[in-house]
Amino acid sequence: MFSSPYLPYLYLALSTYLIGSASPGPATLSIMLTSMRDGRQKGLALACGITVGSFMWGIFAAFGLGGLMTTYAQIFILLKIAGGLYLFWLSYKALRASFHKSTLEIKPSHQQDRSLSAFFLQGLALHLTNPKAVLVWGAIITLGMPPQAEAGFASQIVLLCSVMGIFVFTGYAFLFSNKRMVSAYIKSKIWIERVMAAFFGFAGFKIGQSALDELECAVSENCG
Repeated sequence: MFSSPYLPYLYLALSTYLIGSASPGPATLSIMLTSMRDGRQKGLALACGITVGSFMWGIFAAFGLGGLMTTYAQIFILLKIAGGLYLFWLSYKALRASFHKSTLEIKPSHQQDRSLSAFFLQGLALHLTNPKAVLVWGAIITLGMPPQAEAGFASQIVLLCSVMGIFVFTGYAFLFSNKRMVSAYIKSKIWIERVMAAFFGFAGFKIGQSALDELECAVSENCG
């Protein structure tokens, strides 16, 4: 399915998706709070809606960005630079958050009578209206696309990331319906944030380095 020259790109893209989807944000925090307040089933329903929304953004990014990047080399380089800057921004946010002590505030729920389908639609709407989602997907596609790869390679990245997303989002629902896991998360949140900051910084450096190499190659017109 993947030839060996593509594997480093693929591993970095998958790792970035894993860290990005698991990092605290509107989606994961909603799953956490719903699972704690309303129970595991409703947390899972919300997680499934978020997963479908993530897949839809991924398909949009794959067909939109993948085709552009394989047709216009200059756009490919610009998108890589933009993706690298966004990853540095995520690194800064995670590092800043690690210096602020926070807790998950659990208020009484007023959604006990809502159906599972309502929670699913809530999760879908939450992710489709989240601008962060398309930015993360854009960074993932630019990280995972080798310069000579066909546009179809981007859709394979999306498929693998989406499978991973199922485990990440539903995993949050399972974990945060358990009070012990909630307590453990709060205690270790500082170090989780710092690890994420380090990884986002590393990924941003890698994508920036790749963009500079390709820019130098384009200027010298000596691409091997």
